[in-house]
Amino acid sequence: MQRLPMGSAWMEAAGDVTRAQAYRAAAQEIRQRLDAHFDPDEGVYVCRFANAADRPSAAPARRLDMAVPLGVIHAARAEGPHSVLDPKALATLARLEEFFEKKYPINQERASDCAPAMGRYAHDSYCSGGAYYFSTFGAAQFYFRFAEAIGRGAMIPVSAGNRTLLADMLGEPRAALAAASVEPPFRERLFKAFLARGDMFMAMVRAHTPASGELSEQFDQTTGAQTSAKNLAWSYAAFVAAFASRRAARRLMAC
Repeated sequence: MQRLPMGSAWMEAAGDVTRAQAYRAAAQEIRQRLDAHFDPDEGVYVCRFANAADRPSAAPARRLDMAVPLGVIHAARAEGPHSVLDPKALATLARLEEFFEKKYPINQERASDCAPAMGRYAHDSYCSGGAYYFSTFGAAQFYFRFAEAIGRGAMIPVSAGNRTLLADMLGEPRAALAAASVEPPFRERLFKAFLARGDMFMAMVRAHTPASGELSEQFDQTTGAQTSAKNLAWSYAAFVAAFASRRAARRLMAC
Protein backbone atom coordinates (compact mmCIF):
# COMPACT_ATOMS: atom_id res chain seq x y z
CA MET A 1 0.00 0.00 0.00
CA GLN A 2 2.92 2.36 0.67
CA ARG A 3 4.08 1.90 -2.90
CA LEU A 4 0.76 2.98 -4.46
CA PRO A 5 0.95 6.62 -3.26
CA MET A 6 4.57 6.72 -4.39
CA GLY A 7 3.55 5.34 -7.76
CA SER A 8 0.74 7.85 -7.95
CA ALA A 9 3.12 10.75 -7.36
CA TRP A 10 5.53 9.36 -9.95
CA MET A 11 2.80 8.94 -12.58
CA GLU A 12 1.48 12.43 -11.87
CA ALA A 13 4.97 13.87 -12.34
CA ALA A 14 5.18 11.94 -15.60
CA GLY A 15 1.92 13.52 -16.77
CA ASP A 16 -0.25 10.39 -16.55
CA VAL A 17 -3.07 11.81 -14.44
CA THR A 18 -5.40 8.89 -15.12
CA ARG A 19 -3.07 6.28 -13.67
CA ALA A 20 -2.12 8.58 -10.79
CA GLN A 21 -5.78 8.85 -9.81
CA ALA A 22 -6.27 5.09 -10.16
CA TYR A 23 -3.33 4.38 -7.85
CA ARG A 24 -4.63 6.82 -5.23
CA ALA A 25 -8.09 5.24 -5.38
CA ALA A 26 -6.63 1.74 -4.99
CA ALA A 27 -4.59 2.87 -1.96
CA GLN A 28 -7.69 4.38 -0.36
CA GLU A 29 -9.70 1.19 -0.93
CA ILE A 30 -6.96 -0.93 0.65
CA ARG A 31 -6.81 1.38 3.70
CA GLN A 32 -10.55 1.04 4.20
CA ARG A 33 -10.39 -2.74 3.90
CA LEU A 34 -7.55 -2.92 6.39
CA ASP A 35 -9.51 -0.80 8.85
CA ALA A 36 -12.32 -3.36 8.67
CA HIS A 37 -9.96 -6.02 10.03
CA PHE A 38 -9.99 -4.39 13.47
CA ASP A 39 -12.20 -6.19 15.98
CA PRO A 40 -13.23 -3.60 18.59
CA ASP A 41 -14.42 -6.28 20.98
CA GLU A 42 -11.05 -8.03 21.01
CA GLY A 43 -9.00 -4.86 20.51
CA VAL A 44 -6.84 -6.46 17.80
CA TYR A 45 -6.52 -6.69 14.05
CA VAL A 46 -7.72 -10.10 12.83
CA CYS A 47 -6.02 -11.76 9.91
CA ARG A 48 -8.89 -13.15 7.89
CA PHE A 49 -12.61 -12.84 7.31
CA ALA A 50 -14.70 -15.98 7.52
CA ASN A 51 -17.72 -14.71 5.60
CA ALA A 52 -18.61 -12.69 2.56
CA ALA A 53 -19.95 -9.79 4.62
CA ASP A 54 -16.41 -8.61 5.34
CA ARG A 55 -16.71 -8.65 9.09
CA PRO A 56 -13.90 -9.50 11.55
CA SER A 57 -15.22 -12.97 12.38
CA ALA A 58 -12.28 -15.10 11.35
CA ALA A 59 -12.04 -18.67 12.57
CA PRO A 60 -10.79 -18.68 16.19
CA ALA A 61 -7.44 -20.21 15.24
CA ARG A 62 -6.68 -17.33 12.91
CA ARG A 63 -8.11 -14.39 14.84
CA LEU A 64 -4.64 -13.77 16.22
CA ASP A 65 -2.03 -14.23 13.53
CA MET A 66 1.58 -13.10 13.33
CA ALA A 67 0.85 -12.23 9.70
CA VAL A 68 -0.56 -8.91 10.98
CA PRO A 69 2.63 -7.57 12.64
CA LEU A 70 4.67 -8.96 9.75
CA GLY A 71 2.41 -7.14 7.31
CA VAL A 72 2.88 -3.93 9.28
CA ILE A 73 6.68 -4.05 9.15
CA HIS A 74 6.72 -5.11 5.49
CA ALA A 75 4.42 -2.23 4.52
CA ALA A 76 6.98 0.14 6.10
CA ARG A 77 4.52 2.97 6.68
CA ALA A 78 6.27 5.79 8.54
CA GLU A 79 3.33 6.58 10.82
CA GLY A 80 -0.44 6.53 11.07
CA PRO A 81 -2.84 3.59 10.71
CA HIS A 82 -1.25 0.22 9.92
CA SER A 83 2.23 1.40 10.88
CA VAL A 84 4.23 0.29 13.92
CA LEU A 85 2.94 3.47 15.64
CA ASP A 86 -0.67 2.39 15.22
CA PRO A 87 -1.91 1.62 18.78
CA LYS A 88 -4.05 -1.18 17.36
CA ALA A 89 -1.04 -2.82 15.72
CA LEU A 90 0.98 -2.67 18.94
CA ALA A 91 -1.95 -4.12 20.88
CA THR A 92 -2.19 -6.98 18.37
CA LEU A 93 1.49 -7.84 18.78
CA ALA A 94 1.20 -7.66 22.56
CA ARG A 95 -1.72 -10.10 22.51
CA LEU A 96 0.28 -12.48 20.33
CA GLU A 97 3.16 -12.29 22.79
CA GLU A 98 0.82 -13.18 25.65
CA PHE A 99 -0.61 -16.10 23.69
CA PHE A 100 2.72 -17.68 22.72
CA GLU A 101 4.23 -17.04 26.13
CA LYS A 102 1.57 -19.32 27.60
CA LYS A 103 1.45 -21.81 24.73
CA TYR A 104 5.12 -22.71 24.25
CA PRO A 105 6.98 -24.56 27.03
CA ILE A 106 10.28 -23.00 25.94
CA ASN A 107 8.81 -19.59 26.73
CA GLN A 108 7.93 -20.58 30.27
CA GLU A 109 11.51 -21.68 30.86
CA ARG A 110 13.29 -18.82 29.08
CA ALA A 111 15.94 -16.57 30.62
CA SER A 112 14.89 -13.22 32.05
CA ASP A 113 16.61 -11.31 29.25
CA CYS A 114 14.65 -13.15 26.55
CA ALA A 115 11.25 -12.27 25.09
CA PRO A 116 8.91 -15.11 24.10
CA ALA A 117 9.56 -17.13 20.97
CA MET A 118 6.79 -16.38 18.48
CA GLY A 119 4.74 -18.65 16.27
CA ARG A 120 2.16 -17.98 13.60
CA TYR A 121 -1.28 -18.65 15.09
CA ALA A 122 -3.15 -20.95 17.45
CA HIS A 123 -3.38 -24.64 16.48
CA ASP A 124 -0.66 -24.32 13.85
CA SER A 125 -0.13 -27.94 12.82
CA TYR A 126 2.70 -27.52 10.32
CA CYS A 127 5.68 -29.63 11.45
CA SER A 128 6.27 -28.76 15.11
CA GLY A 129 3.76 -25.92 15.02
CA GLY A 130 6.46 -23.34 15.76
CA ALA A 131 8.23 -21.42 17.14
CA TYR A 132 9.36 -19.69 13.95
CA TYR A 133 12.58 -17.78 13.48
CA PHE A 134 10.96 -15.32 11.08
CA SER A 135 8.12 -14.61 13.51
CA THR A 136 10.47 -13.96 16.41
CA PHE A 137 12.75 -11.78 14.29
CA GLY A 138 9.62 -10.00 13.03
CA ALA A 139 8.61 -9.10 16.58
CA ALA A 140 12.12 -7.76 17.20
CA GLN A 141 11.98 -5.67 14.05
CA PHE A 142 8.60 -4.25 15.03
CA TYR A 143 10.09 -2.87 18.26
CA PHE A 144 13.25 -1.63 16.52
CA ARG A 145 11.11 0.18 13.95
CA PHE A 146 9.11 1.75 16.76
CA ALA A 147 12.31 2.92 18.46
CA GLU A 148 13.55 4.33 15.17
CA ALA A 149 10.31 6.28 14.72
CA ILE A 150 10.70 7.77 18.19
CA GLY A 151 14.28 8.72 17.39
CA ARG A 152 13.18 10.44 14.20
CA GLY A 153 10.78 12.61 16.17
CA ALA A 154 7.49 10.99 15.14
CA MET A 155 4.45 11.71 17.26
CA ILE A 156 3.67 8.67 19.40
CA PRO A 157 -0.11 8.48 19.77
CA VAL A 158 -1.59 7.42 23.10
CA SER A 159 -5.00 5.79 23.19
CA ALA A 160 -6.99 3.32 25.23
CA GLY A 161 -5.48 0.59 23.06
CA ASN A 162 -1.85 1.25 23.94
CA ARG A 163 -1.79 3.44 27.09
CA THR A 164 -1.25 0.51 29.45
CA LEU A 165 1.39 -1.03 27.18
CA LEU A 166 3.35 2.21 26.91
CA ALA A 167 3.05 2.91 30.63
CA ASP A 168 4.36 -0.58 31.41
CA MET A 169 7.29 -0.04 29.05
CA LEU A 170 8.12 3.16 30.92
CA GLY A 171 7.38 1.82 34.40
CA GLU A 172 4.91 4.67 34.85
CA PRO A 173 1.26 4.75 35.99
CA ARG A 174 -1.29 5.00 33.19
CA ALA A 175 -2.25 8.47 34.36
CA ALA A 176 1.23 9.71 33.43
CA LEU A 177 0.32 9.09 29.78
CA ALA A 178 -3.04 10.79 29.77
CA ALA A 179 -2.08 13.12 26.92
CA ALA A 180 -2.84 12.38 23.28
CA SER A 181 0.83 11.69 22.56
CA VAL A 182 3.97 10.78 24.46
CA GLU A 183 5.49 13.90 25.98
CA PRO A 184 9.21 14.82 25.57
CA PRO A 185 10.23 13.75 29.12
CA PHE A 186 9.26 10.18 28.28
CA ARG A 187 10.54 9.93 24.70
CA GLU A 188 14.16 8.99 25.39
CA ARG A 189 13.13 6.41 27.97
CA LEU A 190 10.56 4.93 25.62
CA PHE A 191 13.14 4.83 22.83
CA LYS A 192 15.50 2.82 25.02
CA ALA A 193 12.68 0.57 26.27
CA PHE A 194 11.56 -0.37 22.76
CA LEU A 195 15.13 -0.95 21.63
CA ALA A 196 15.70 -3.19 24.65
CA ARG A 197 12.48 -5.09 23.96
CA GLY A 198 13.63 -5.84 20.43
CA ASP A 199 16.96 -7.04 21.81
CA MET A 200 15.10 -9.49 24.04
CA PHE A 201 13.58 -11.19 21.00
CA MET A 202 17.01 -11.35 19.38
CA ALA A 203 18.35 -12.93 22.58
CA MET A 204 15.64 -15.59 22.43
CA VAL A 205 16.68 -16.54 18.90
CA ARG A 206 20.35 -16.54 19.89
CA ALA A 207 19.56 -18.97 22.70
CA HIS A 208 18.07 -21.37 20.13
CA THR A 209 20.60 -21.01 17.34
CA PRO A 210 23.32 -23.68 16.98
CA ALA A 211 27.00 -22.79 16.97
CA SER A 212 27.01 -23.13 13.18
CA GLY A 213 24.65 -20.16 12.91
CA GLU A 214 22.31 -22.12 10.66
CA LEU A 215 18.66 -21.17 10.81
CA SER A 216 15.89 -23.58 9.93
CA GLU A 217 12.26 -22.55 9.58
CA GLN A 218 11.24 -23.48 13.12
CA PHE A 219 12.70 -24.31 16.50
CA ASP A 220 10.58 -26.73 18.47
CA GLN A 221 8.23 -25.11 20.97
CA THR A 222 9.08 -27.71 23.61
CA THR A 223 12.73 -28.70 23.06
CA GLY A 224 14.04 -25.72 21.08
CA ALA A 225 15.57 -28.10 18.52
CA GLN A 226 15.61 -26.96 14.90
CA THR A 227 12.88 -28.43 12.76
CA SER A 228 11.03 -28.00 9.46
CA ALA A 229 12.86 -26.60 6.39
CA LYS A 230 16.63 -26.38 6.84
CA ASN A 231 18.52 -23.17 6.11
CA LEU A 232 15.34 -21.31 5.22
CA ALA A 233 16.03 -18.12 3.27
CA TRP A 234 13.15 -16.35 5.02
CA SER A 235 14.74 -16.96 8.42
CA TYR A 236 18.02 -15.40 7.28
CA ALA A 237 16.22 -12.52 5.54
CA ALA A 238 14.23 -11.82 8.72
CA PHE A 239 17.47 -11.68 10.70
CA VAL A 240 19.04 -9.25 8.21
CA ALA A 241 15.93 -7.04 8.25
CA ALA A 242 15.74 -7.01 12.06
CA PHE A 243 19.44 -6.25 12.40
CA ALA A 244 19.21 -3.42 9.84
CA SER A 245 16.31 -1.87 11.76
CA ARG A 246 18.23 -2.18 15.01
CA ARG A 247 21.27 -0.51 13.51
CA ALA A 248 19.14 2.33 12.12
CA ALA A 249 17.60 2.92 15.56
CA ARG A 250 20.94 2.82 17.35
CA ARG A 251 22.40 5.37 14.97
CA LEU A 252 19.67 7.76 16.05
CA MET A 253 20.50 7.06 19.69
CA ALA A 254 24.07 8.12 19.02
CA CYS A 255 23.00 11.40 17.43
